[in-house]
Amino acid sequence: MSKKTAKDVMLPHSKAKVAFYKSYLERYLSIMSVMEKCNRVNIYDVFCGRGVYEDGGLGSPIKAMETIKQVRQNRPSDTIFHLYLNDKVMKNVDGVQDYIKSHFNDNLCQVHYFCQPAEILLEDLPSEMMLQEKSTRNLVFIDPYGYKQIHKKTLYTLLSNNRTEVLLFLPISFMHRFTRYAFTENDKKAQPLKEFISEFFDSNSPICKDEAMDVEEYIKLLAQAFSFGKRFYSTRFLIQRDRKNYFALFFMTSNLLGLEKAVESLWELDNWNGKGFILEEDKNMPRIFDEQIFIDNKHRENIEKLKTIILSALQERARSNCEIYELTLINGFKPTHAKEALTLLEQQNIIDVKKFGGAERRKGAFYINYGQAKDSMFPTIRIQLL
Repeated sequence: MSKKTAKDVMLPHSKAKVAFYKSYLERYLSIMSVMEKCNRVNIYDVFCGRGVYEDGGLGSPIKAMETIKQVRQNRPSDTIFHLYLNDKVMKNVDGVQDYIKSHFNDNLCQVHYFCQPAEILLEDLPSEMMLQEKSTRNLVFIDPYGYKQIHKKTLYTLLSNNRTEVLLFLPISFMHRFTRYAFTENDKKAQPLKEFISEFFDSNSPICKDEAMDVEEYIKLLAQAFSFGKRFYSTRFLIQRDRKNYFALFFMTSNLLGLEKAVESLWELDNWNGKGFILEEDKNMPRIFDEQIFIDNKHRENIEKLKTIILSALQERARSNCEIYELTLINGFKPTHAKEALTLLEQQNIIDVKKFGGAERRKGAFYINYGQAKDSMFPTIRIQLL
């Protein structure tokens, strides 16, 4: 009997990838449905794959349709959704089209099917987006068979219109193992990896030279690079395939609310660390006693990590609620985590919190949310060390 591969059945790491995509898409579409300045949403699945696997697993195009149906039911609106599905294999495109037509109503969204090289689609997208109305928003899901078709200029141009968010999947373990080799050996097979890394890093960067760098640090450096010198925001979702192999999803946006929703998806799928999908046997979570005790201890540990990050920032200078909100999200924590950390710091008489303009501050209020922090020119409170 031939061994089933990821092309035949939906392996756990593929399910985790699609779970994050669906989780974020649900949040994204729910917001876009009620946003006054948004009349149309385009979702681009550049490598949509077969959609339905032999074991019944459902891929990204089908999960997107399920999510659209759910949002339509929960958030009725006049916002128009367009789903663009592309794959280089015509058989895949046909299969996805047949499934969608037989399982979903036509009025949910307008679906467009393509069978063309992904690099052509990605090259054309930025110029097409330049012609869009300002009321249009875009989400681009890029799940390639490697990284050859992915270029820095393309990602930057996609993000630069400030109306587009990008979700990129990369084979991290392979890249991590061979990056140093690609930069030290003259091997043509390693040239594509060298070219990809060189677009984002100088050859003297630790990512190109450090043999001891672990996979999480490697992912962290890539996520930082995908913020393009802090011009945009980025975060990552680690996905473990087996004991030795990892993938990662990288989320990029110009909008803090988009980043917040991506971070929420991280913690929804990984309430242990907010990092990603880890095999159960590798979570290092004791199972002998009451599991809730260890979950609570881990939560306190995470809050302590955020406290340390906030204190480090406050040692430099006082910070506003807007700055703490941004700092929290950039470091992969939710606003609710920041409220807990700040509450502890205030109870411990470590920080002083005052409202701007001399107004009385509501007890326990830190205003760490998008509504209060989206306009950094008008902060609500000032936080400083005592």
